[in-house]
Amino acid sequence: IKMSDGGPVFYKGVRLGMGKRPFNMYKFRTLPVGSQKILGVDLVSYPSSSGKITATPLTRFLRDVRLDELPQLFNVLRGDMDFFGPRPMRPDFYAANAQHIKNIDLRFQVRPGLIGYSQLYTPHSTPSRIRSLIDNRFVIRKRSRLWNVFMVFYTFTVLVLKAPVRGAEIFWNDFLLCRLAKRCNLRYMERIRIKEVAVSFFPKDGSGEYKGTGMLYDISDSYFRLQTNDEISEGHPYTFLLDTFVKRKKGRRRKRLRVFGILFKRLDAQGTEFAHDYVVSFEVATPLNAYMLDKYFLRKSII
Repeated sequence: IKMSDGGPVFYKGVRLGMGKRPFNMYKFRTLPVGSQKILGVDLVSYPSSSGKITATPLTRFLRDVRLDELPQLFNVLRGDMDFFGPRPMRPDFYAANAQHIKNIDLRFQVRPGLIGYSQLYTPHSTPSRIRSLIDNRFVIRKRSRLWNVFMVFYTFTVLVLKAPVRGAEIFWNDFLLCRLAKRCNLRYMERIRIKEVAVSFFPKDGSGEYKGTGMLYDISDSYFRLQTNDEISEGHPYTFLLDTFVKRKKGRRRKRLRVFGILFKRLDAQGTEFAHDYVVSFEVATPLNAYMLDKYFLRKSII
């Protein structure tokens, strides 16, 4: 961190704790000095997003494996935080969202946690309402100390296994592909292969009837590869519905991602069972769909 820009290693920011009592929370600094004033209540975005401050490869690694949170062990020792609980909230974020997020004040009945409930199960892009709902469910349910200890060690084990894999991915994508091969403009980054994802699509403007179906080959945060027997016209926007299934205690449950996209590139379909092989450039339809993309398709959450 020190070598990247010469600035301080640690970041100190005011957060609201139990009973809305403010305290100074510490993190490893992953953004340029003064970024908070620029961002305001916005979240940090990755290079593909339209945020004012973008994350560097170092930022992405530290944030994705949550290593930037380690200095908060000092806050735990001071009694400002617990090992497990809702993540501490910024005062300006609370002021901006207090009237829009239902039961947001429930989180202040307990100490904030080094490991957050919603932080484990959702990616960074998750809408605040969803994260608040998850946090509130765990606040209401009383957990034993044994359960908290188990979750701390479980999270630690997951992060230990995830850190080298995530580091290798970032090294491959940002250094080898982007800097050396000069392919970052094509967004060959973090392509995720998911089996048995059905895709249906139709004109975005609603003109015409049902258009076609296909199967997803892989997906990134801006592009996906679609194999289909139906033709996609160049320059025409489409609505795409991507359906995957996740395992639950009572069987499998469908998760649907809705995006808007246009044809980016045609690939050679020889060797496949489909007539066409396309790369589609897309954008998510809503913030909820952004969460669905990161959670169930790009798998950016810890658990």
